[in-house]
Amino acid sequence: MRRWARPAAIDDGVVDGQTSAEQDELVQLRREKRRREMENETSGTSRSSV
Repeated sequence: MRRWARPAAIDDGVVDGQTSAEQDELVQLRREKRRREMENETSGTSRSSV
């Protein structure tokens, strides 16, 4: 029960903390950052071998 009660209280503004929407956004931004870093590594490697 605690697993959903605290996030629900945060989302409702009863308790301070990071809302579910904010957490979801951070996860999405971190994934995008990781994807771009991997693309940069890949493109940088192919340039140096040419």
